[in-house]
Amino acid sequence: SRVQQQLALWAQNVKADAERLVPVRTGYLQRSIYAKSQEWQIEVGAQADYAAAVEFGTKNMIAQPYLVPAVEAYLPNLERVLLDALDLAKAEAQL
Repeated sequence: SRVQQQLALWAQNVKADAERLVPVRTGYLQRSIYAKSQEWQIEVGAQADYAAAVEFGTKNMIAQPYLVPAVEAYLPNLERVLLDALDLAKAEAQL
């Protein structure tokens, strides 16, 4: 559906922004960032074992967020996609 395509595009945009924001030493963390979409579910994350430590920090390392800022930057866009989906569903249901 059109909405599912928009959700997949949203996830890809968040992924691209996270890849831009992530600190790069070897590039492994940056390459491990992924976006998945299946029907109405979307997931953006990083597979590197130390991804959360970089995002949130540890007692020995300051946080260097890259996923949360990417998601936050695109939240208004996601809201628009979801509101459009609701409007489309209402129209189809003739409400």
